[in-house]
Parts: sequence; C-alpha cells; structure tokens
Amino acid sequence: MGLIFFTYFCTTLLFVNSLYLSFHQSNRINVLLNKITVPATLIALCIAVSVHLAFYEQTDIQRIVSTCALFFMLLASYHILDMVFVIAEVKAYKVLQKLNAVFHIMGIGLIIFYVGRFQWNALRGFYFLQRDILPGMSGIRFFMYLYIFLVPVLSITICFVRMFFVKSNIHRQQLFLHGFAIAIGLAIWIAENHYFLVFSWAFAFIPFGYAAMLALDNSIFSLTRVFDIKQIIFGLIRFIVFTVLFAGAAGFTTSMIMQVTHSVGIWMALITLSCVIIFFIRNFVAGKLEYVFGKTADYEAVLDAELQKLDFGKGHDAVLGAFPKIMKQHITCKGLDILVSDENMNLQTVYSDFEHHNSLSSNLACFEYLLNQNNIVITKTELIANYLYESIREELLDIFETTQTEILISMREGQKLIGCILLATKTHSAEYTPYDMRILSNMYSYFFLVVYYLRNISKQDITATIDREVEMSDQIIGSIQNYKDKLAAHRFSMDSIAYSAHQLGGDFVDYITLNEKRAMFLIGDVSGKGLSASMSMVILKSIIHTYLQTISDFKELVTKVNRFIKDNLPRGTFFAGIFGIIDFPTNTIYYLNCGIPLMSMYISSYKNVIEIQGEGKVLGFVKNIEPFLKVRKITMHKGDVIVFTTDGLLEATNLKGERFGSDRVDRLLQENSTAAVPQIARTIYNNLLDFILRKIDDDVTVLVLKYDE
Repeated sequence: MGLIFFTYFCTTLLFVNSLYLSFHQSNRINVLLNKITVPATLIALCIAVSVHLAFYEQTDIQRIVSTCALFFMLLASYHILDMVFVIAEVKAYKVLQKLNAVFHIMGIGLIIFYVGRFQWNALRGFYFLQRDILPGMSGIRFFMYLYIFLVPVLSITICFVRMFFVKSNIHRQQLFLHGFAIAIGLAIWIAENHYFLVFSWAFAFIPFGYAAMLALDNSIFSLTRVFDIKQIIFGLIRFIVFTVLFAGAAGFTTSMIMQVTHSVGIWMALITLSCVIIFFIRNFVAGKLEYVFGKTADYEAVLDAELQKLDFGKGHDAVLGAFPKIMKQHITCKGLDILVSDENMNLQTVYSDFEHHNSLSSNLACFEYLLNQNNIVITKTELIANYLYESIREELLDIFETTQTEILISMREGQKLIGCILLATKTHSAEYTPYDMRILSNMYSYFFLVVYYLRNISKQDITATIDREVEMSDQIIGSIQNYKDKLAAHRFSMDSIAYSAHQLGGDFVDYITLNEKRAMFLIGDVSGKGLSASMSMVILKSIIHTYLQTISDFKELVTKVNRFIKDNLPRGTFFAGIFGIIDFPTNTIYYLNCGIPLMSMYISSYKNVIEIQGEGKVLGFVKNIEPFLKVRKITMHKGDVIVFTTDGLLEATNLKGERFGSDRVDRLLQENSTAAVPQIARTIYNNLLDFILRKIDDDVTVLVLKYDE
C-alpha cells in the first residue's frame, strides 16, 4: 500500500505543476515545460492505477493502462528533446524537429510489436513479458535504452555543447542547469532500471525522475540573475577561514582557560579578553586578505557615507569627477555612462568612461514601459531571461549594446524620465549579484540627486558674484514649490508660503488635481537641513506624483511613501506632514496626520478657533505604518478656514526665549478670518518676523485652506 501511496503522490505533484504551468503560459518556457509535464502526469497516473489494479488482480485493465504509460513516456521523450532544440537555439530546428518526430513514431511500432505488457503476480511481483527484438535484447530494454536513456543523454550533450556558443550569461547558466536537471532525472531512471531486476517495485519510481527534473526546471527558468561561481567559492572560503577557524580558535582558547583555573570570575574575564583579541585578529587578517578572497564585508554603509559626502556646491566638474570614482570603487564596475534629458526630452551623455556620446529619446516605448512598471534598476541578463520584457527586449538590448553596459538605472520625476545611469560589466568578469541589485535600488535617492543636479542646476551659468548655494536654492526649491495644480472649485481657495532658513530646506507644499470632484493637498517637513533635506524633498514630491498614477487608495499611498522613505532615502530621513483630500461635492476634507504640529480651524458659525490634530506617526520611523494610520474628516461651511504649519513656525523663539506657539497662530487666524488666503498666510509669517526680530532659524511653511461660498 505504501507503493500505491507513493505513486499517487508523484501523480499529484505533477498534476499541480501542470495546472500552474497551464495558467502561466504567457512565456515560451512554461509552454515547453507543460508539454513535458502533461504526459509525465499521465505516466504517473497510469503507473499508479496499474500498481493499484495489480494488487487487486484486475489484470486485464492493468495491462491496458500499463501500455498507455509507455505511449506517454514516448510523448514525454519527444518533448524533452524538442525543448532542448528550442532553448539551445540549434540551427536547422525544423529539420531536427521532423527527425525527432520520425524517431519517436518508430517507438510506437516498437511498443505495439515488441514491448511486452507490464504484469504482476504474487510469485514474481512486477515484470514485463519479454519479447526479443534482437538476440539477447528484449523489446522493453531496447525501448528504455532509446527513449529513456539515449534521448536524455543527447539532450544533456546539446545543452553542454551550446553553452560555449551563446553570448548571454543567463542563457549559458540556464543551459547548464537544464542539462543538470535532465541528468538528475536520468540518474533516477538508470537506478530504477538497475534495481528493477532485484526489486520489482522500482518500476514505480519512473515518475519520480520526471518530477525531480521538472521541479529543478521550474526553479531554473524562474531565475533572472546569474550565479557567480567565483563569488560562491570565495564566500565559502571566507566562511571557513574567517568564521569557522576563528570560532574554533575561540573555542579552543576557552577550553584551555577552563582547564587552567576553576574560578568563574577569572573564567569570564579571560574568556572575554581572549574573544576580543581573537576578534581583532580576525578582522585584521580579513582586511589584509580581502583582495585575495574577495571583500569580507558588505559595501552598503561605505557607499552610503561616500555618496553623502558629495559636495554639489563645488560645481559640475567636481561632481562628475567624484561620483563615477565612488561608483567604480565600491560597485567595482569597469565604467559607467550618465545621461540626462534636455529641453527636447532627449537623453544626452554628460559623462562616459567609454569615450562615446549617445543621444536617446526618452519617449521610447521601453522607457515608457519601465516607468509604468516602476522599474528603477534593470539588468541585461534579467532583460533576456524575464518574459515580462519581451515587448521591449529588442529596444533595450540595442541600448545596452550601443552603450556597452549591463545595468540601467532610470531616474524619473512623476511620469517623466529625467535621466539614467548605465553601468558596465564588473571587474574581473564577476557577475552582478542580488546583493548588488538591492544596493543599487537602496541608493536611488543619491542617483536621483546627481542626475537632477546635472540636469537642472549645473548647466546654468553661475557667476562668482552669486553664492552657489543660494542659486541652487532658487532653482530647486523655487521650481519645486511653485509647481502645483490650481484648485478648480471656486468654493475653495488655497494658498501657501514657504521660506527656508538655510538657503536650502526640506519643507514643501503641493496640491494635485485628482479628478473633477477631488484634489489632494500636502504639507510637510523633511528632516535635516541644507542640500540633503532639499533633495530628499524633491525626490519625495516626485515619488508621490509617481505613486498617484497607479494608486487610488488613500492609506495605501501613505503606506508606500513611508516604505520608500525607510528603504530609499538616506538614513535618518523622516517626514512630518499631512496628506489631505478635498471632496468638492460634499465640502469634506479627508486627512491623514503624519506628525504635522498644528492644524487650526476657524469655524465661522461659532466665531472661534479650534485645534484639530488627529492621530498619526511621522513617516520613516517604522517600516509598516499602516496600523498607525487613521483617516479623519472635516466638513467645511461658508467662512471656515484651516491653517496648517510646520514646526519651524511654532518653535521659533524671540530674544527672551519665548516660543511663537500655536496660541498666536489661533489669534491671528481669528482676527483675519475674513481676509483672502494669501493675506492670512502672509500675516502669520510677518507676525513671526516681528516676534523674533531676526532671521528665521528653521524652515517655515504655512498652508491656508478656506471655504468661501
């Protein structure tokens, strides 16, 4: 009964795999695999049923079912060889396909005339009625040699030979691993054939060979990254040398100390001291040998620190001198290209390590596809291997070939491509690893900063008489803050002011028309000062516009923004602000408070000001912000006014150390409630200046929303 259970179990596995492949036939590989999986499933089912019937002495039906299993083996064999012809891209495929068909049609005659039927009895167990096709060669053995052994061997040979003729690393890897998968199945079938003479039940293991081969193939063809064998070997060596050996040294030292003394206090002191000494020796040795065994530590922290040090105030040449050097040192690529879009939306080369200058249209279909899919980083190997890119493969491959590069990092502002960075192959013929790809995605904010600077800032003539930082502030903050939609509904009016304390700041305001009935507004403060905060603000505003292209759920938007801040912006970056939606038909404001310090509302019917805070957590502190998000709503009536401010206004102090505070904002709002929104915002800011009697110390942003009708 155990054998019956096993055969049905293999059948179930193959059936489930066939169902999966049937529902995922959008790529060629899955179609080919399913053509093998379907007959393999039928083979397993026939053998399972045959074994089941044999135990219950239903010999007539059992003989028919077992013969069907042989026909399905023939069909599976045909598709195994056909798949190899396809993925190996052999020449004269159509001719070989016809020969393959003829070869397997011959097998039908072999089964009918020479292969005996599979039977079972209590004395002999499972056996075939022997019919010799040649002297000393039974029909079933001849069948097994041709279609169960010869076809896999031929398939493996084709895979391994074609490896040396394909250009793509991922394709070469797939051929090798597919050949290996067939070899695993072949090993199982050889073992089954050998042990069948001793253990008659071994025949039931034939489906297991198909299951093992197909399971490996499913994993192989889902890979979109190339394994770097050298890195795997070096990683193993590093583990043995720098972990196992030194851990052994620490353990040996501990045992020696425990033999020398019986004092627990002395034990702890000496063991701690010895472990510290061994730890420092280990790090010293690892540092000295890192170029022998490959780097022993990740480079993310070092790369992050180096990119943070980029000084954009030194000008165009300094940035183009420092940035590529940092990238080539830590990413260990042979070179890179930087392209930025011009006024005609063409990508122009501003830096290249290969002495070529390319011009690409940013309106190409491949770039549009990447923007829609929100793909930041794509590799040449992934492009070749992943069926999702079939529609744009040729176009992107042409770019990779033209630029002699392997990786494309695209920079976007909303749905507009503003530039890209292309990385060449790694030094020493190494492959880009999943770790490299993760780091490139995590460093996106720095790459965006560089491209944005080269596109919008450095190309301007900055004279010596004008401070570079001020100039950049005017261009970055001014352009970003002034780029807002206008409220289309006449019943509402909105205006804002924003001033930076240190030329460059992280406060921002935005309002975005969603449709005829709704609009979104945002006010926020990105942590930090100067260039870092302002560029984080630029990136954050851009990513919000990007997410709004595909996200309609309010909480999902804020959740994704929080995750982006946590994963992609420099460490220690936080956002305190508010996300609000105005529903014009109902005069309702829906909002999510994410740490905004003040929301004051003047209610005209009561002639009074109240503070409406809600609940919320600053974005960027925790990875999952969703449990802390609660959508609140306010219904506005004629004459109602809401003021939103960042902490720079409330925390400003005068010469006596007194805070400006929310009470002054509330009073000014009540006194000026009938004024237009620009005047209300300006009055609050002017009162702040009169209060502190000096320049502001922190960024100040005020947003005023009023229901006029």
